[in-house]
Amino acid sequence: MDVALGVLLGVWLVVSAVAQLEVIKPGVSRVRRLDLFSLVPQYNFFAPRPGTKDFHLMVRATTSSGEFGRWRELSPLPHRAWWNCLWNPARRPRKALFDLATTLAKESQAVSRTAVQVSVSYLVLLNHVSTAARLQAPARVQFLLAVSNGTCSTEPPRALFISHVHEVER
Repeated sequence: MDVALGVLLGVWLVVSAVAQLEVIKPGVSRVRRLDLFSLVPQYNFFAPRPGTKDFHLMVRATTSSGEFGRWRELSPLPHRAWWNCLWNPARRPRKALFDLATTLAKESQAVSRTAVQVSVSYLVLLNHVSTAARLQAPARVQFLLAVSNGTCSTEPPRALFISHVHEVER
């Protein structure tokens, strides 16, 4: 019994390892069709084209007098430490911003400016910006999505998308 279990686990290990190889994709797709219970894992540790850009969410608010303040970054990218490869709690908010920014950038090119305002990505970013701005009691807010060439770049971020001005409920 122990030998049979060892052989079964050994075969599973070999099939799982071979299934990760790119050079035998046609054979792997046949194995995946036969894998009814998804026992053969599919790992994607590395993207074909890794991300080389960072997104920045900037906000500016107006006071009751109607003047806009300066753009300030909401949740700037934290300094990366060596232990972030093991424990990185800031990864999820950064990933959420990345996903929202890429979706909003695509939507802003595909549909009208008015239609973008009712998209999920726009509304999520607007809600986040408005909630953060309420702490300062502004009358209106506007957000800007900017993109930079990574944390080591000396160039300032460039504007990717600027929202309409929105009233903030107090």
